[in-house]
Amino acid sequence: MALVVDSYLADNGVFKVSSFVKYIREYNQWLRFCSVNAHNQNGVAERAVKIISDTSWAMMLYASVSWKDGIDSLFWPIYTIYAACISN
Repeated sequence: MALVVDSYLADNGVFKVSSFVKYIREYNQWLRFCSVNAHNQNGVAERAVKIISDTSWAMMLYASVSWKDGIDSLFWPIYTIYAACISN
C-alpha cells in the first residue's frame, strides 16, 4: 500500500527552495508555508509528541518508584521508543 501525500505545511527555510517547490507542483501536491517556530500551526504533530513524551515520562516515574536503585535517565530512549510503539 503506497502512501500519497496531498499537501505539506512547512516553514520558510529549506522548503522554499525553488527545486523543491517545482517538484511539489509537478506531482500536483500543495505546499503551504507557516512562520518559523509557529508550533500552533502544526497541532497534530505537536500533540503526538506530547503524548509520547508524557507516556514515556510516566513509565519512567513508575519504574523508578518500583525499582529505586535500578532505574536512571539512561533508560529514557527505551521508554520513548516503547511509548511510540504503544501509541502507534
